[in-house]
Amino acid sequence: MIDVEDFFAGLFAVILFFYLFITGPIYNNFAIADNYIDNHIRTASTQFQKQVRNNGYIDLETYNKFLQELSRTRKPYKVEIVHGSKLIYPKGINDYQTVFIDHGNQEIFDEIYKKKSKYLMKYGDSFKVTVTETQEANSRVLLKSFKNIGANRTLLSFSTGGMIENEIN
Repeated sequence: MIDVEDFFAGLFAVILFFYLFITGPIYNNFAIADNYIDNHIRTASTQFQKQVRNNGYIDLETYNKFLQELSRTRKPYKVEIVHGSKLIYPKGINDYQTVFIDHGNQEIFDEIYKKKSKYLMKYGDSFKVTVTETQEANSRVLLKSFKNIGANRTLLSFSTGGMIENEIN
């Protein structure tokens, strides 16, 4: 006669085997696709910021090409652009005051979208672009279901930038 505990242990082992047999390859495919997408976003962000830093400006064409590269992943992203400028004011004899000003999306987009012109930056200014996921990657959602983790979302954010290398007058 079959022992009830052995029966349920065997049944549990079979169910667990089939669950892992099915979900393991699915998770692996999701993880590979998510890694590819993450690398694509990093590459597109790096190329965009290098082009902007080299040109010394952002225009509508450059920004739209960047958005097209992001849209190839078919996932939504939040893009934040920050231009940092440094102003130096005299403050008496042999003294000065340095003020750092950050110009964000609103100011930059007003220039390139509403005024249809180039947003100019000066040599030595800083430029940074941050791309953040607005939708959690499939592999992380599936991994959370394995681990039975709560509703905390893990959204990746990619930041890149540097100093403006050229400027136009």
